[in-house]
Amino acid sequence: MHIYRILPILAILLSTTSVQAIVNDPNRPIYPFSEKVFEDLPPYPPDLPEIRHLYATQTLQDYDRLTPEYYLQPEFYPWWFDICNKTYTKDPRIHGKFGAGFYPSKADITLQEGTEFILTTLLYTSPGVECYQGTVINLSYDKSKIYVEILEPNKTEVPTYTGNKFFLLLKPTYPKFNKEWVKKFKIRIVALSEGDTTLMVKNEKPPKVIDDYYRELYGNNYTSGNTFFGMTLPAFKASIHILPQDEGQPFVFDTLKNNNFYPYILIALIITAIIAIACYIHYRKKSKYKKIL
Repeated sequence: MHIYRILPILAILLSTTSVQAIVNDPNRPIYPFSEKVFEDLPPYPPDLPEIRHLYATQTLQDYDRLTPEYYLQPEFYPWWFDICNKTYTKDPRIHGKFGAGFYPSKADITLQEGTEFILTTLLYTSPGVECYQGTVINLSYDKSKIYVEILEPNKTEVPTYTGNKFFLLLKPTYPKFNKEWVKKFKIRIVALSEGDTTLMVKNEKPPKVIDDYYRELYGNNYTSGNTFFGMTLPAFKASIHILPQDEGQPFVFDTLKNNNFYPYILIALIITAIIAIACYIHYRKKSKYKKIL
């Protein structure tokens, strides 16, 4: 086929691809690398720069209200524009086998004794990571001061592991982002006794049985966390200040830990109904007896 016949076809294909990208995601900044990097993400919201600024300046701090259309965009994070071109252009390119972090990485919380708080931060895989990463999340805190439990995300279930460690498998972010590259990390904190304390979120090396399972599955595309050659997750730190409870409001932790009172209410209603029915039957019998007399 002659070159003059091929050129029009190429021109049509290239123009179609370009127009399609603009139609699907018209608000995203233009980069010197392929738009396929973002093809699995939600479209770029037009107000993302404003939302990013509000969170970066801590004007907004409620990360639980953030929806995926915002926190899944790499442009939401303050470090993105410093690394994006070097990370996703083919030559030169910065890439790695491991990397993750929290955003924000610290919090300062004031609670009253006997109250609770849901803390939300974002756990992300660093851009340009080509490997699956395995890590065990470890919470470090004073159990006499606070009770803590992870609400989200759910830990990754591993068929060969029956222990109770909180294992997470983080997915790669190269050659493109996926819809799980950022996870909301939600922690429930219950204030048990007054005073100051610290909650640290760290990672540790997964058990050997987990590492063996994923190395068999992914080979060299799997990295085990918290090793010399693997990922060490930057710690998340929450400084917690617990104030004394109000007088006349005794704190019972079991009540906070299990707020499901419905079974007890239901039992009380059933008993009340039985008593009412019995009284009604007794009244009817008594009335009938009086009529006979």
